[in-house]
Amino acid sequence: LVLSPDASYLLAGGLGGLGRSISRWMVSCGARNLIFVSRTGISSPEGAELIEQLRLAGVAHTILQCDVADEERLSAYLSSALKTMPPLRGVIQGAMVLKDQVFANMSFDTFVNTVRPKVQGSWALHHATLQQPLDFFVLLSSAASFVGNAGQSNYAAGCAYQVALASHRRQLGLPATAIDVGKVTGVGFVAENAGSVSEQNLVRLGMLDIEEVELLAMLEMAMADSSSRIPNGHLVTGIHSTNDAARLPPWARDPVCCHMDFVRPHLRAEAGKAKGSGAAEGVQQPLPTLLGSASSVAEAEAGVTQALLRKLARSLLMRHEEMDAKKPASTYGVDSLVAVELRNWFSREAKVEVPVFEILQASSLATLAARVVGRSPLIKAR
Repeated sequence: LVLSPDASYLLAGGLGGLGRSISRWMVSCGARNLIFVSRTGISSPEGAELIEQLRLAGVAHTILQCDVADEERLSAYLSSALKTMPPLRGVIQGAMVLKDQVFANMSFDTFVNTVRPKVQGSWALHHATLQQPLDFFVLLSSAASFVGNAGQSNYAAGCAYQVALASHRRQLGLPATAIDVGKVTGVGFVAENAGSVSEQNLVRLGMLDIEEVELLAMLEMAMADSSSRIPNGHLVTGIHSTNDAARLPPWARDPVCCHMDFVRPHLRAEAGKAKGSGAAEGVQQPLPTLLGSASSVAEAEAGVTQALLRKLARSLLMRHEEMDAKKPASTYGVDSLVAVELRNWFSREAKVEVPVFEILQASSLATLAARVVGRSPLIKAR
């Protein structure tokens, strides 16, 4: 990719971790005029370091310190900047706000504050640059908009809008690509918040690690796209496929994603080997089969307890052997997001509705399993 030294390029959210990486890469591709849009301006040592590096490299730059969703101010600031800078030829929209919360407990402000930079911000950039001769318009969306993510209904909604906006621009004959970014390692929010709930949720979703160089390669594809390689303007990244039924992420059961079972044939062989090697350890039956075939309530309770321990261990990234059925879920740091995942699992597999507060307040995991067995219509042995 070769960027013109006689053009300007705009990056919204460009002073964040991912934005700084993209900025340096664009300079290495020839860019010499960068426009940043940031609410807070230079608010971190890393941001100040980037600006100093750009100055030493002879890269002209300006920071539009405003809310990207404030269309009137954004347009005014951009028009003013372009009076002294070359024509704008590219836009990368990476602005984001994360405020994770279970939807049932989410306030209106929490929803709006997260959606705003993705929806109003992306539209403001679209509208403010309609008269500019753009070569590319890239929206950094999230895989959460494609497969969902616990506690991120607001973020997923905003990112889904970006995908729709890319399609809208394509229909108008304008350049646009939305990249559903997965779990990026080394740079960006996840790397700067290692061990956070957000990172753990991405792992539970079965997201593949995307290295910085891989993300930049995807970005290059989007920026150089002639509509032939990404005809619909939507690039999904980081989604893993597995044929191990015991480790299927929640999204794998969505018919929209059913083709993922077949995109990597080698996984079927690996799953077969794993199944064969696990025979000696005992076959882990699906919960509906286990409940329906139990010869007694006690057998069903024991089976559901073990299934619950395995499920919880996978969700918390722990070993099954570390789980104790005599302890409550709170012992292992189960929060409302994990509780929602368990609630949905009970509903889908055991046909039982268990409120989140009951999952969090049960005296032990064994007690919780017994309640599920007591209510499940799948139990034949009573």
